[in-house]
Amino acid sequence: MGTESRRVATRIFFPILQTPNTRERDYKMKLLLLVSLLGLVFAKASLKITMNVFSGMQDPTWTVSDADSALVEMIFQTADPEYRPWPWYKLGYSGFQVEVTEFTGIGRPVIHTSHIIYGNSKLEQLLAQTAPRGLLPQSILSHMDQHLSARPLTAPPRGVDAETPKANPACVPPIRGPDNETVYDVSTDCCGWFVSHASQNNCYNYGTDVLTNTFAQPGRGTGKKWSHDTCADIRASAERDGLVWAGTTLPTEEPPIGHYVSLHIWNPDVNFHWVRKDTNLPTHWSHKPGGTPVRDVDAKGKKITDPSKADLSPWSEFCGYMIVVPSNITIN
Repeated sequence: MGTESRRVATRIFFPILQTPNTRERDYKMKLLLLVSLLGLVFAKASLKITMNVFSGMQDPTWTVSDADSALVEMIFQTADPEYRPWPWYKLGYSGFQVEVTEFTGIGRPVIHTSHIIYGNSKLEQLLAQTAPRGLLPQSILSHMDQHLSARPLTAPPRGVDAETPKANPACVPPIRGPDNETVYDVSTDCCGWFVSHASQNNCYNYGTDVLTNTFAQPGRGTGKKWSHDTCADIRASAERDGLVWAGTTLPTEEPPIGHYVSLHIWNPDVNFHWVRKDTNLPTHWSHKPGGTPVRDVDAKGKKITDPSKADLSPWSEFCGYMIVVPSNITIN
């Protein structure tokens, strides 16, 4: 931080130093050195930390206004992972995003780009400990600890990534999929925006096949967002949006119009998740956890043939099935 303080101080004072008065220039140089040293002594950093863990809701985010210098140094020394989580199909926790803002002590903050923290268990646990009391329930912390203990020490091979499709400029949100078929093809589904705008659309957007770029919440589009993260409340909120309850028996045929989705809850009252049935996947289902990529496998890397029996942990409570007709629903 001392080096950066001197660099910033130089940027600020350099124009002033260009003077024909040598004595004044020497004085300015000494003043610059003093300010730089003060910056070294009094420099501090604030952190904006986001734990990437949810599917239906925005991830928990908090700020540490005066971060410990050792913690900041660990963040800078940790390289961003090539991908996350390990293995790629795991659900729930996938690390932290940290934005560091250094205040150099001379009135000019230096803002650093976000750091992705994953693969350094000690640092990840330290970051979790900075969260305000009550923000991260014990169920989330336990889930993170289980993930860290089971995670490979190094990243396993991921395979070849599909090329990211470019957003079709002719498409304008909300973008609705067709009512008569729901195709598992991220390059064409909703103009490819579930890939190009992945972080802005969650499992509810993908499940209903309606892209809004608002991280849609059940009930919000029709004026009353869900209140409790339970099967009953999320179902009732989705019904207000236009989804139709279809029971708890695994569908064996496509509905006359629209497509099926299944609802899952992370208990107790933590978060929700949706999985959808695609017409071109006759035997299995697909989903999009939060702002992460679309996939057609569960947390064990297995095809989802029966959502009620698939490993979708930490969304372990199966609620039931609903029917979605994209043109007949209102979500936001």
